Amino acid sequence: MISNLEPQTLESGLRATIARWIPTLVFTIGIFLTVVVAVSAKQQLETSEALRLEVLTERIRADATEQMGTYVSLVRSGVGFFEASELQVSRRQFQKFLSAVDLKEQYPGVLSLGFIRFLKPEEKEKFVAEQRTLTPGFEIRPEGERPGYYVATYLEPSDASRSQYLGFDPATEAVRRIALEAARDTATPTMTGRLILKSEQANHAVAPAFILYAPIYRTSPSPLTLEHRREQLFGFVSASFRVDDLLKGIRGPTSSELVAFRIFAGPSTDPRNLLMATEDFPVDAVGLSKLETISIAGFPWTFEYRTLPGFEQDSEGLRVLNIFLIGLLLSTLLFGLTSLQARARRSDARALHYERQRAKDLQDLDQAKTRFFSNLSHELRTPLNGILGMTDLLWDTNPNEQQKDYLTTVGNCGKTLLDLITDVLDVSKIEAGKLELKNRAFRLRQPFTGALEVVRGQAQGKGLELHLDWDDSLPKFVDGDLIRIRQVFVNLLSNAVKFTNSGSVTVRTKKLLRDESVWLEVQVEDTGIGISEENIPKLFRPFSQVTAAEGAETVQGTGLGLVICKELIELMKGNISIESELRKGTVFRIAIPLKVVDATLYESVTEPTLQNTISADLRLLVADDNPVNLRVLLLQLHKLGYEADGVDDGQKAVEALEKKEYDLILMDCQMPRMDGLEATRQIRSLKSPGPVIVALTAHAQPEQQVACKEAGMDDFLTKPIELARLVGVLEKWQSSLNGS
Repeated sequence: MISNLEPQTLESGLRATIARWIPTLVFTIGIFLTVVVAVSAKQQLETSEALRLEVLTERIRADATEQMGTYVSLVRSGVGFFEASELQVSRRQFQKFLSAVDLKEQYPGVLSLGFIRFLKPEEKEKFVAEQRTLTPGFEIRPEGERPGYYVATYLEPSDASRSQYLGFDPATEAVRRIALEAARDTATPTMTGRLILKSEQANHAVAPAFILYAPIYRTSPSPLTLEHRREQLFGFVSASFRVDDLLKGIRGPTSSELVAFRIFAGPSTDPRNLLMATEDFPVDAVGLSKLETISIAGFPWTFEYRTLPGFEQDSEGLRVLNIFLIGLLLSTLLFGLTSLQARARRSDARALHYERQRAKDLQDLDQAKTRFFSNLSHELRTPLNGILGMTDLLWDTNPNEQQKDYLTTVGNCGKTLLDLITDVLDVSKIEAGKLELKNRAFRLRQPFTGALEVVRGQAQGKGLELHLDWDDSLPKFVDGDLIRIRQVFVNLLSNAVKFTNSGSVTVRTKKLLRDESVWLEVQVEDTGIGISEENIPKLFRPFSQVTAAEGAETVQGTGLGLVICKELIELMKGNISIESELRKGTVFRIAIPLKVVDATLYESVTEPTLQNTISADLRLLVADDNPVNLRVLLLQLHKLGYEADGVDDGQKAVEALEKKEYDLILMDCQMPRMDGLEATRQIRSLKSPGPVIVALTAHAQPEQQVACKEAGMDDFLTKPIELARLVGVLEKWQSSLNGS
């Protein structure tokens, strides 16, 4: 009997022991899981807050950069005005230019626009005599002999305080001189450091200001070498502004409740260099903060951001504590699987909310990037229109052989730059896998010689030798995307020249046979600074660059070139690799399959040549606010045999149509006072059917074409405007009008 009871007693005791430990075990597991979930939620919250702060600061930075870019465009337009006027601009003409750009309305941050003339010592006496006929008592101040004089000649709007500044040599002050010399030597607009304007020095309460200088040279385009730039310097267009006026409104309504910031001149947060601060910038370092330095017109600005209480409330900072308390309560009351499942469901819900918020923030960031690239495309395409248009017109001036060679190089470089602008806009397509190749037959050697021609001037400036070692066994003609192949080698050669200070850059080609297919192997070799082994993987990451610590004096560019090269090569079913050693050089090796085309097929797909003139009996009107682009387009039309009238804004286009009948209007979309879209709507309301209206725009996005069509425009031309496309549009509508 005892033997039967002993096992039962042992089993009962075991069960009791297990029963006593189960609550403790369940509670321990519950607490453990609660801590794990709370820590995970805290990490997710910190990641989410950091991402949200990045999105908010990106908007502020992009708006500030975009605002500053507007004023860079202003001084560039002033330079263009001097160049278009062949450097012969009187004070009255300068005043008219200022009135045309509508400084007060269109550029509210700018205090004044000026012209600074550079004089060599032998030019000083004659210049002073000429100025005294306009301004009695005119003198160059301060007195003294100098190797060169930078003389404030025009300053508008003109008043008593600014008139006293005429004749002043800004290069006698260190802050101004540094910016002037940097603008002269780099041929780019450059901004001064923090200063107080001469016209406001009597007022001790004025805000800090800056001056933006854009150089003007006696030759156009700008000289390529430093020596020639200094020799050919004519003067500068200057724009002065206060930081407070310039950056008003860059913080949108959403950001104003969440983030405050301060801006310092220079690469540090030295209180002596404080430019501006939002009124609600917290004195105590509470919440998240961020520090970044960006270059605006050649001068570093440091942004210091700090989050406000609204940011912390909006980020649901109490979630971590709530998770812990709820987990503790559920572990104490339920001690079971139900509480774990409930927490899992809540965790899933929080994770979903986080992912949705993260997706929205990334979408906002992507939209900001798209807006930036769109504006960049517009700003680059506008001057390219003048470059390529004038280059095309110069071919009709009977150039000699050397000039023809120069014109060919300028045209190739301009078209390559246009291709690169398009490629930057296609980065999002590459990332989404939607970029498509446009294949056609071409001469295989063509992209290589074209790429070498693009970098030849830069290489000669550094004393580098360029070599092309061509394998004559390669096929002469192939089928592929000529533009993309040339882009790849322009990127590789540009990188090689940029990071090579002496020696040579060599392109070697070789024919390979793989699986009975013809392959092209290319090696781009340089004797440059090389790349360390640990930095090689960074080359094919977006926005990554080789740092100056490895021997480069400066690092410039978007950091997208090699990324695009890799994506394009892989899209062509090829591969790319790199070998490098510090201070000995770098070799990029590319292999791509070839589709061979015979010469007969190649000749059948070549494009027809453009005739010099066409039958022109259309009455034309051109509307464009950019004086260089307007001049180029009128000269192109004259070259084709057309007589055309020109106006510089949409309102004048409407008024011109009321005075004279026109068959076709070439209408720029972005103009002051009245843009091309509004002008088109007014014309359509006044006249039916009215003239044919063709849109001119530097925005190449499909959305712009839709907006033009909805406004009532009939056709669309993207800047820079190629002569062949212009002829095609004119012939198309001439035939239509003659047929009607």
